Order: sequence, then C-alpha cells, then structure tokens
Amino acid sequence: MAHSKVTVGLLLAVSLLTTGLIPEKIVLANHRYTAMGDQTFQPASLPLKADVLASTLLEEALQVSAEDLAESYLRISQLLNWLPLVASGLTIQTSDMQINPGNVDEVKAELTSRVATYETAINHRGYKSIGGFYKATATSSCGRTKVAWASTIATGEAGQISIVQNGFHFQIVHRFEGEKPLEVKVPGIIVETKMSFMDPMNSDFGFTGTVTPDGITVIPNTARNLAAWPDWANPPLREDLDACVVTLRPVEK
Repeated sequence: MAHSKVTVGLLLAVSLLTTGLIPEKIVLANHRYTAMGDQTFQPASLPLKADVLASTLLEEALQVSAEDLAESYLRISQLLNWLPLVASGLTIQTSDMQINPGNVDEVKAELTSRVATYETAINHRGYKSIGGFYKATATSSCGRTKVAWASTIATGEAGQISIVQNGFHFQIVHRFEGEKPLEVKVPGIIVETKMSFMDPMNSDFGFTGTVTPDGITVIPNTARNLAAWPDWANPPLREDLDACVVTLRPVEK
C-alpha cells in the first residue's frame, strides 16, 4: 500500500493508529514554533531551533505573553508524547522539521530541555489557583462553532465541571451522567492569569482562558481553529468563533 502524507488532528491520528490505518507520514499542521513577531496562528513567540542557547530561550520565555508561553509548553509536551511512536517506524513531519528514527533521540533531548526551561519560566512568573467547582455557560454562537468543548456547554450538556490543579498543570473535568457515566478530562497549562488547553475531541483546536475576579472567561483560538479545519469539511464561520465566549463561575459543591 502506498504511504501518504496527510494533515490530521492528534486524536484522529491515535484512532487511526489503533485500527492500523495510519499512514507512515503525518503532517501535524499545528506544531509550528516560529520567530517572535510572526503573525502565524501557532505559538508564535518561541522559536523551535536547536541552536538557541538555554539562557536565551529562558530570557525569551520570561518576556513573551503568558498565553504564548502556556500554549508553547502545552504543544511541545504534546509533541513529546508522540515521539515513542517514531521508534515503531512512524515519521512525524511538522512545519519545521521531520522527526524519524534517525533523529528522534536528538529531538527528544532538545524538546525535553526546552520543556524544562519553560517550566523554570512559568514557576518564576507564577500562576493563579483555579482548582474547584464551576458552572459553565456559553454564548449561543458557541453552539455553532462545531468545536466540541464549547458546543456541549452551549447546549447545556456539560455545564457542571470541576478543575483539578497541580502547580501550573490543570485538568478540566466533565462528568456526564447516564446509564454509563462518562468522565472527560481536558489537560491544560496556566501561566499568570492565562490558561491554554485543547478541545478534547480534536487537539488541533484550542482555547485561551483568562482568570478574572469573578471566574474564568474562555474564548476559542479563532485563527488556529480555522487554519486547522479542512475547507472541504464545512468549517465554522469566523464570526461565530469570534463571538463565542464560555464563562466559568465558581460554585460551592
């Protein structure tokens, strides 16, 4: 069977892998780490270059926006989780490099070092405590975004949530009752007052949350979500994504 190169979301790729249908080469379109000032839709502030000195990288990580640092940490951690698949013959093609069995050890060492540098920066900058129980509501436009996390809140299917926090790592926990209760955990990163996490059904789609005195306000990353959505798959309207706001209000359990 001829191998192909395709662009897929991470959860879709995992599904294909478990069924034996995954192609040898995958383009993970959303793993793009570009130079500061680049206007592309990916974590654009922290360049993924092997020759960047650790001290320089730390200085940059201390200066970039909190949301860029949170998203960059989350994305690189996500890519690190993929590397064990390379040992079994999978080739990962990002927008910046190809990862294959010949260079996977070098890439792993670079990404592991980078994650440690980001962790130092996040701990230096600090982060809000957000653990607890919340009531989630969403604007009606969220129901038209076709992004699962926001859509299910807009339709009232996932209004009661909790957040479990361990340092700057957190998990948004949804529990769905019924004959077969289901618990969905959405991992994320918080830096200062900014949260970054991915849609649980497709990690090509992401959200940014802002901690306020009254709770947490979450919006979709419009540019990234639209860039990741194939044109043939009837993408959501930009105005619906721009108007989508999810609000998390603390409640007593």
